[in-house]
Amino acid sequence: MGYLDLMNALRDKGEEKAATLWLHVEAEAQRLRAEAANRVEATKVEQARAQVRAQASLTKGIRMEAERTERHMWSAAKSQLAERCYQLARQSLADLRNPENDRVLRALADELPEEAWEEVRVHPVDRDRAVRLFPGARVLTDPDISGGLEVVGRKGRLRVRNTLDKRLERAWPDLLPAILCKVEEEVKAGEPSA
Repeated sequence: MGYLDLMNALRDKGEEKAATLWLHVEAEAQRLRAEAANRVEATKVEQARAQVRAQASLTKGIRMEAERTERHMWSAAKSQLAERCYQLARQSLADLRNPENDRVLRALADELPEEAWEEVRVHPVDRDRAVRLFPGARVLTDPDISGGLEVVGRKGRLRVRNTLDKRLERAWPDLLPAILCKVEEEVKAGEPSA
């Protein structure tokens, strides 16, 4: 074999090895590209899952905060409503006092224990009636009493407050839940259904 044949044979063998090596390099590059693509895809999937979890967590937090705010606002509104209702009820007590009829004052006076009452305090409109009901007592007027009476006996040691205001005050804890329940029912009835 001559020099040229040897050179051609070596070149052919080198090209063959280079082609084989190139095929291996291409195959490895293809494998690495596929592996990288798989990792990228897996990362995208994991990021998407993480985003869904984060979004769900954020949504849950926002919902919980909204519910907490709603409870707080409803509580504040109920408190304001309760106060407003109480004030309206107190203002309405005067409507129970009828200047032409002493039925309410007489009924409240009849509930008092038998006693020689020394002092009677009533609304100015009820003064004359109180004088007739308690002839031996000193009758004082108090415009803050919406109806009923306060009496003092036994030299100041016995006091009874049988006023409409006091009755409302005592009954209010029992009345308020029913009022608030009714208001809540009406509010919910007025809301559009979900």
